[in-house]
Amino acid sequence: MGDSIILSRLEKGSAPATVHIPTSKQQHPISWLVQEIDGIQVEQKAVSCVSEKAKWWEGRRALDSRVERMLKEMEGLLGCWKSFLLPLSLDPELSKQAQNLCKSLSAKGVTVSEEMLKAVLSASPVLSQEDLKRFALGVSPQWDLECDQLLHAAVSHLADRNEPNGHVVLILDKYLQKLPWESISILRSHSVSRMPSLHSLIGLSIQRETDSKSILKHGVDTKQVFYVLDPDANLGNSQDRFKEWFSSKLDWDGVCGAAPDSGQLEEAVATKDLYIYVGHGAGARFLDSQAVLKRQMRAASLLFGCSSAALAVRGDQEGQGIILNYLIAGCPFVLGNLWDVTDRDIDRFTKALLESWLSAGSGAPLLDYMGPSRQATHLKHLIGAAPVVYGLPIYLL
Repeated sequence: MGDSIILSRLEKGSAPATVHIPTSKQQHPISWLVQEIDGIQVEQKAVSCVSEKAKWWEGRRALDSRVERMLKEMEGLLGCWKSFLLPLSLDPELSKQAQNLCKSLSAKGVTVSEEMLKAVLSASPVLSQEDLKRFALGVSPQWDLECDQLLHAAVSHLADRNEPNGHVVLILDKYLQKLPWESISILRSHSVSRMPSLHSLIGLSIQRETDSKSILKHGVDTKQVFYVLDPDANLGNSQDRFKEWFSSKLDWDGVCGAAPDSGQLEEAVATKDLYIYVGHGAGARFLDSQAVLKRQMRAASLLFGCSSAALAVRGDQEGQGIILNYLIAGCPFVLGNLWDVTDRDIDRFTKALLESWLSAGSGAPLLDYMGPSRQATHLKHLIGAAPVVYGLPIYLL
C-alpha cells in the first residue's frame, strides 16, 4: 500500500468533494499505522499466553496504550480534513457563509469548492487553529493574510453552535478497514457505521425505503429476539452475567450453554428482529457463510465474539469475512469486533450496550449507545475500540 489517503465526501444534494492527503513525511505514515494494528494483534496473542497474572495485565495495558496512541495518530494524519467525516450542520447560516466565502476567495484568485468550505466551516467548532492553518496551506499557494481573515470571519459567524448529529457511513478500502476509525475523538460521540461499497450502501438504502417489513423502516420489536449464549459451554463468566437476564425475558427465544439447532437459527435470523450472539468468533460453526445466504436475513445481528467483523486480506484480493455474507443476505445491521477480545471485558461492553439501548424506549437508536458502552470496558482502547457496525441505523419500535 502507499502512503497517501484519498478521502471523498458524498452527501445527498451536494457535489462530491475529494482531497488527497499525503502522509509520507509524517512521523508515522498511514502504512505504518496499518502495520501497527497488525503488530498489536500479533503481540496480543503472545500476551494472552502469559500465565503470570501481573505480567498478563502489564502486557494488556501496554497494548491498550499503543491503541490509544494509534487513534491519536490516525486523527492527526487527517488534520483539518477530519471535517469531511462529520455530518453537516443544519444551520441555514452555514450555506450563506460558505457561498460568501467562496465568492470572496474566488475574487482573490483562490479556487475552492463550496462543498469543501461547507464541510470545514460546519466542523469549525471542533477544529483547532492549527487545523485551519493546514486547510489554508493545502487549498492554494495564492492564500494570503486577507484570505485568513475572510476564513476566520466566516468561522466566527458560526461559533457557539452545537455539533451536527446526522449519521456517517464509512466506506473503507481493504487496508484502512482494519483501523478503528469510529473511535477517533472526532467520531467517538457520533452515529457511525460502515459499508463495504457505495453499491451496497445504495442497495440497503433502497431496502429501507421500499421494504415495508424491514426493521430499518419500522424499528426493532424488543419482543422479537433470539439469542445464542455460550454455545460451546466454556464461557462461564458470560453465562453468569447474561443467563438469568436473557432467560427472564419471557418473549425472547434462545439457547444457553448448548449449540442451537441449525434450522432453528436460520429461521430466527430470517424472522426475528434481533439476533444476539455471545460466544466464540462470529458463530460461523452454527450459522456458516452458506447458511447465511440461504434466506433473506431480517434480524439485526449483534455478534460479540472475537474478530467477528474482521476482514482477512490475502494477496491482491479484497477483504473477506462472514460479516459480508450477512450484508449480501440483506442483513440491515451487523455489529462485530475488528480483532480478538477477552470475554470478561467485551461482556462489560455487551451488558452496557444492551441495558442502555433496550431500556431507552421507542425511537432509541442503538448507535447512540456505542460510545458510552465502550467506556464500560477496563481497556477502553484495546477492547473498547474493537466493536464496529456494518449497515444503517436501527431504532426501537
